[in-house]
Amino acid sequence: EDDDSPGVLVAPCVDEGSPCNTTSTVYIEESNSPSPPHGFYEVRLRSEPVAAVTVTVSSADPSNFVVSSDVDVAGVPGQTATLHFGPSPQLGVADDWWRQPQRVRIDVRNFNWATTPEPLFGALDHVVHSEDPSYNDTAVDPLTMTIVPRQLCSNPYLDPVDIRGDGVDDGVPTAGQETSFTVVVKDSQGKVCANSWDIITISID
Repeated sequence: EDDDSPGVLVAPCVDEGSPCNTTSTVYIEESNSPSPPHGFYEVRLRSEPVAAVTVTVSSADPSNFVVSSDVDVAGVPGQTATLHFGPSPQLGVADDWWRQPQRVRIDVRNFNWATTPEPLFGALDHVVHSEDPSYNDTAVDPLTMTIVPRQLCSNPYLDPVDIRGDGVDDGVPTAGQETSFTVVVKDSQGKVCANSWDIITISID
């Protein structure tokens, strides 16, 4: 048995494979991976219940944040993440099933990383249902989501990341061509700065 009082605990994680912590904020930063920027947090029970416990998670701002109980798949607007915990033993599962933390994925929508220098905040709603009266309708500590925008640059430099033009197959324009350069501003560590994307069109004489 567990001597702790009943409760549902939440803990933000740095990423899918990292340990989680006891802060109250999930920070989401721009990612270079093919998938949209996203974050994670864990949900677990403080003590063993006498009946199954269901925790339903929803985004209070689905236009900007969506949730999923599948850490490999992004959620969609209006979707909830449903987590199931149970007392031990449960048929076909480990005796300490109720102890196992479960992760929720949070994805960002409609945030322009290139032009928005201010952070964006959101909140999650947790609803707890159980036949165990000590867990049913248990309040869950608030959890805040924060999108970390690109930083304004110090010591910036220009980086032409895309060069296009008539016949410019090798990225080298020649005389008589009109060529477009997609230019970004980066800081001394190579991070892209806020408000930095631009397209410059020049003619090569």
